[in-house]
Amino acid sequence: VQVDRVCAVELDFWGSWVLWAWLDVVRVSRDERDSTLQARLARAAATLKLSESMGKAGVDFLKPLVSAWAALVLRQRKAMAAAAQRVYGVGSDTLQKVFQAWQEIKNAEFENIKRQLRRKEEDFQELQSLSSRLYTFSKHASSRVEHLESALRAAERALFAGQDRGEALEREVLGLQSQLQQEAMISETRLRQQEVVLHSRFEAELGQATALDRRLAAELGASEESQVRLRQELGAERAEAAEADERLQAEVEVALSEAEDFEATAHRHREERRAAEEEEKAHRAEAAAHRERLQDLEASAAGQALAASRQHMPPPAQPPPTRTEAAGLAQPSASSTLQRPEVDRKEPASGKLEEPQPSATTQLQQPQQPQEQPPPAEAIVQHQQDSKPPGDEAASAGADQAEEDGYTKEEWMDFFVEEGLGSDQLAVLDQIFQKLDTSGDGVLSADELSAALNDRSLKMSEETRQALVDFMYDVA
Repeated sequence: VQVDRVCAVELDFWGSWVLWAWLDVVRVSRDERDSTLQARLARAAATLKLSESMGKAGVDFLKPLVSAWAALVLRQRKAMAAAAQRVYGVGSDTLQKVFQAWQEIKNAEFENIKRQLRRKEEDFQELQSLSSRLYTFSKHASSRVEHLESALRAAERALFAGQDRGEALEREVLGLQSQLQQEAMISETRLRQQEVVLHSRFEAELGQATALDRRLAAELGASEESQVRLRQELGAERAEAAEADERLQAEVEVALSEAEDFEATAHRHREERRAAEEEEKAHRAEAAAHRERLQDLEASAAGQALAASRQHMPPPAQPPPTRTEAAGLAQPSASSTLQRPEVDRKEPASGKLEEPQPSATTQLQQPQQPQEQPPPAEAIVQHQQDSKPPGDEAASAGADQAEEDGYTKEEWMDFFVEEGLGSDQLAVLDQIFQKLDTSGDGVLSADELSAALNDRSLKMSEETRQALVDFMYDVA
């Protein structure tokens, strides 16, 4: 709480200090403005008194000076207007933005010079009044008048050159006016010293104005050179842009021709792919019919084997078949054909065939069994399933499951290489495999691959994406 109070007190003290400082500044500025106004009013009154005291003779003497000064001012203003018009006409449409800032700076300088000239015109009027009074006091000395005229001309040139010496000249004029009012009858030597001082100052200001004029002329020349250089660079850039447009047009035409060739090749590949799919469907239909025939043969053979086993004694217990024997039993050719017992086929003398009789060995091995009825169809199917090796069903189930799960990355890439896909398309497919193989087994189905091609997060061109989508549609 005490810290907050201290902060509040400091803030109040700082605010009061700022307000008092602002009040002092306002009071000082008002005093300066009032003193300046009073001084100007005093100078105006003194000038009016001086002009009334001079009379008609002083006016006739100052007429040529005023006319010469007016002609000089008119020429200077015309020159400044012509220079400003030339500077304004230098810009063009392409360099308008470049010279806009420069023009604003020059306009600001011009306005500053105009303000200075306006202020110095007032000073010149005061100097003119002062010179009239000096003329009354030094009318008997023509040499002093000539020096004063040269000093006034130098002051006029310095005033139109644009030097910021108004306030200093105003203070000097005020000092000279007070001295002239107080020391009207001072010796001629002191007046000459003052004239020499004024003349030296006017010459220094004239030198500075000349240097400023040269600097402005150099800046104008540099701006013209930069304009020419920028125009040359603009022409070169336009020529380069035209050449780039021509090259781009040629590249677009080449790309269009390549796209047409690619579309024709893709259409031909799709037709070949459709023909291959039709052939594959025909082969699959033939294989399915062949499998059905083999199953029928196996069913009939199983029924015959079951009937034969019921006619004979049951064989002794044997160990379960090995893996090699189970694989041999899984072959369709071996399972569809059963070994028949050896029989002696004898041809009778009459030339008619008789029923085959079993051999002696077979009769010993197969004792007589009572005749039984053939098993029903359910028993044949059950026997066929029991006669299959244990690994056959697992192998077929694994193959079906593998077809449903998909193919590995190597199988897909080999298939795409055989189909003639480009390197950029293979790179996109490899990116898809790396993104979708989250389980690490490398197996990917056709549906997952087609869905991944529609993912916009993968970086590929639209032509490559559309070509792969069409290809996967043809494969599906």
